[in-house]
Amino acid sequence: MKRAVLDERIKANMENSLHPIPDEVRRRIDDTLNRLPHDPTHERRDRLRMGKAAAGFVACLLLAFSIIALSKSTFADAIKPWVHSIFSWMGDRGLASGKNDSGGTVLPVLAQKEDQGYILKIHETRFDGMRLSLSYSLEKKDNVMSKDVHVIPDFKLDATIKQLDPAVLKSDSGGVLNQGKAGIVNYFFQGKLPEKFKLLVHVPALGVMDTSTDAAGQQTVQGNWDFAVDIQQTGNGVASEIYQESAARDFQQVRFNVVQARFSDTASEWKLHWEIPQSMIAANQKAEKTFYGIKYLIKAEGQPLNIVTSLDSSRIKDRKLPEDQWSQLKDVRLYAEPIPKEAKKVIIVPVLMKFPVHPEDGDYTEQELDQLAVEVEVNRN
Repeated sequence: MKRAVLDERIKANMENSLHPIPDEVRRRIDDTLNRLPHDPTHERRDRLRMGKAAAGFVACLLLAFSIIALSKSTFADAIKPWVHSIFSWMGDRGLASGKNDSGGTVLPVLAQKEDQGYILKIHETRFDGMRLSLSYSLEKKDNVMSKDVHVIPDFKLDATIKQLDPAVLKSDSGGVLNQGKAGIVNYFFQGKLPEKFKLLVHVPALGVMDTSTDAAGQQTVQGNWDFAVDIQQTGNGVASEIYQESAARDFQQVRFNVVQARFSDTASEWKLHWEIPQSMIAANQKAEKTFYGIKYLIKAEGQPLNIVTSLDSSRIKDRKLPEDQWSQLKDVRLYAEPIPKEAKKVIIVPVLMKFPVHPEDGDYTEQELDQLAVEVEVNRN
């Protein structure tokens, strides 16, 4: 049986027992890790918020996978008969579709580090000029991690790597298994990196939370799980498109436009721009029953593309004007799965999310803002 077919069957069999890390657990672990001393250029977290703003920007995708009952004594031994590639098993379409392993029938191990009773292993890497991904597993030396324990390694790029591209954006996805944890770390680069280099990553801490009790005790395990792996660029490189006014839409004094797109074998990058009257944002901030947020629906020739991670920034357009004439400018950098090779057009639709403050205020709803949908032509050559 071909490995790709086997991977799909494994995924299908495990979908019924999907257990992602709960949002509240990830938030608390992230908050704990963020309080640790770190370089001021540390990667920004990939959760986007705007509070009550009518055009908030929330576009995070947490990839997770099944909790499976295995009988082996260690996670590494248990997973070998099942998975030859974490990329293929739990990766998004960009990673799962590529050639990701060494050709064997078990997971390769590129680097390994043990400290404080935890063993971190790096299994695979892939770099296509824009996206660098690595897969990892984490296990305890003397006993297993239960399904109620969530662990997030604090991956930090070495300064020598960040100097090559200070705008690098990181995402980490994973889940906890009965006997360990596996995950994928992605780094998205704006600038051009060497085709061949050594990747240095510091892992000074693990965020650990046990949700088996109401107290949901959490702790930070500090140690040294640093590692280095050799990186070699593969694939067809990075293509870019810059869009003009035709990629802009206006509706009720709100402007939304697609500024630029980049395409690689494993991802697509979309730079989006908003201009919103500050008075509209202020009016919605006074709302007492509803919070608002924005996410995005991206479709290439009708095929939805999953969002991997995103980042935004905002500013006031012209503070010299009277405050009631201000406009807020929002720039969004969003990474999604790669567009299909046959795709010629992509449509991006903002989706308004409405969160009731109290249960009695109604249900959560979504509304596609078709008036602001933008369709653009794409060319990967």
